[in-house]
Amino acid sequence: MTALAAELRHHPNVPSLEVYNEENVTQWWEGTREQYARTLDIASRAARIHRRFEIVAGGLVFPDVEWMEDLCAQPGVRSSFDVVAVHAYPETWTPAGVTAENYFGAEFEKKFVRAVDRACGRKRVWINETGFATTPGKTEMDQAAWWVRAIATFAAEPRVEHIGVYEVKDLAAEKAAIGDAPNYHRGVARSDRTPKLAFATIKRVVELFGSRSVTIADADVIVEPREAEGELHYHAFARPDGDRILFVWNRVSEQKVRIAAKTRSGPITEYGLDGSARRETLALPLEVTLGRGIPRIFRWSQRP
Repeated sequence: MTALAAELRHHPNVPSLEVYNEENVTQWWEGTREQYARTLDIASRAARIHRRFEIVAGGLVFPDVEWMEDLCAQPGVRSSFDVVAVHAYPETWTPAGVTAENYFGAEFEKKFVRAVDRACGRKRVWINETGFATTPGKTEMDQAAWWVRAIATFAAEPRVEHIGVYEVKDLAAEKAAIGDAPNYHRGVARSDRTPKLAFATIKRVVELFGSRSVTIADADVIVEPREAEGELHYHAFARPDGDRILFVWNRVSEQKVRIAAKTRSGPITEYGLDGSARRETLALPLEVTLGRGIPRIFRWSQRP
């Protein structure tokens, strides 16, 4: 770790180092929790000899409160890392009924984040691995729609700061993979690096969020009807420039909705899953039809 940190200290594009990966299941970590705690402590101290890297505790397979409480009960561990990281693969490696919308559940902040804060001290929270595999029967449109649903849902968690795309490209068929078929198909590009539809989707969403932090702004919009057949979901975010971004979808059925803002709004731009933009001269309120499982993305200014 000392040698690794020495090599990387001159590279500002490497701001953090993660110590191991998915250590809270025996499939990936055969040692004890105490042994991982010692590994994390030693690695952290070694890495920080040369530079103040952010240290990420190895990404958890799921939000594992018991693991984190046991980890931080070990001597010296609370100060050995800065970030608690969680992985999220709903609709790829989860039982039927577990979706991007309910993977963390309504109690994520109350039960997991607050428990980690109590046990470990306040840490930054990242979803450092998440993705959707285009295995047979799951299309590129399914993947692109999933990414919008997942980013909107995860970014609406107040403490989540980063969402990590895993992975950039598919694994070539002739390459060996640890795990099963989805490991070959998680990329947002094909194995030859030609982009899938989700590549443009993610690129556009990243551009909409911008380089500075957005804030959750669900209270600034009205999406009606709130109670309807299927699963109506929406999340709104405020950009630093005052513009609002809205993601809205019904996961299981088509639905007509009315979108309104609680303040005056300017012209509306809608973005397709392929990243394209279509500017509307109308302001809110706006009536739109949601396709089954296909999110719609809108941006408008608070200025008329």
